[in-house]
Amino acid sequence: MNLQNPKKLIKNIGIGIAFLGVLALIYYFFTNNYSATPSTTTAENSIANNSDQIANTLTQLNGLRQGILDSRDILENNHGFKSLNDFSVTISAEPYGGRENPFAETPEKIKRDAEANKPSTPTAQDTSSSTLGTN
Repeated sequence: MNLQNPKKLIKNIGIGIAFLGVLALIYYFFTNNYSATPSTTTAENSIANNSDQIANTLTQLNGLRQGILDSRDILENNHGFKSLNDFSVTISAEPYGGRENPFAETPEKIKRDAEANKPSTPTAQDTSSSTLGTN
């Protein structure tokens, strides 16, 4: 083996595996017996499968029919409704805890905005210090 070129070796191994895979597929397809005309056993098997499916469908339909008849009996019988127990729970009303308009400004914000927009009037201390500085 030539170890000096490992890429070529890996490529050759891959080609060999692919070739063996193709040979295995060809063998598989040619060893299976495919016939152009359906055999009688195949037709009989499909009829048997269809009859099983039909029997299953009929069983399911009979089950549905019985369920409908049972529900009709329950609904027409007044004693069935009278024997039911009431498990309801009464829920007490909770007090209203929110604001009337949740998008309205809060009283704290209104007060803060009013103080921020209030015109500033000079106090007596401010006026006395400003007159002293001008002389």
